[in-house]
Amino acid sequence: SSDPMCVVTNEGHLQRVNSALAQSLSQALPDLLGTRFIDHVCPEERERIESLFTSIAENREPVSFSARLAAGDGSVVCIECRAESLGAAGPICIVGNDVSEGKVTESALHREEDFVSLLQIAAVASNEASSLEDALATVIAAICARRGLSLGHSYLVTEPGVLEASSR
Repeated sequence: SSDPMCVVTNEGHLQRVNSALAQSLSQALPDLLGTRFIDHVCPEERERIESLFTSIAENREPVSFSARLAAGDGSVVCIECRAESLGAAGPICIVGNDVSEGKVTESALHREEDFVSLLQIAAVASNEASSLEDALATVIAAICARRGLSLGHSYLVTEPGVLEASSR
């Protein structure tokens, strides 16, 4: 299958892994066997995933979730998963869908939308401000607000080699 799949023991170790998961994690398939699944999960998500695994084992109900896994090459792999216990005290079977490329595209789209929004703010400020300094102050304030910055600077070239600073 082209979908990442694995079987995790009750102790949390990878018992079976397909080549799609090994490829997603940029690791050799034999190197993954016997490792703890949770060790491949990004640290900030481990507690949530461990809680999900406990719930799956106790309730034996299928669960859908997303996980960010740390690949061997240092990249982060985003996987949408469906997990199910294979019986009382049995291992957990996980089938995933690598959505990393979609997440990268989504992130790029959000950056572009943010940039276009700032351009719109700059256009409105340049048309409505009473001076260039007021327009720059409006744009700097918008950039600072978007980036969570408390201070921003702009520089206006007043003549060759002369910069006039403006702050927010």
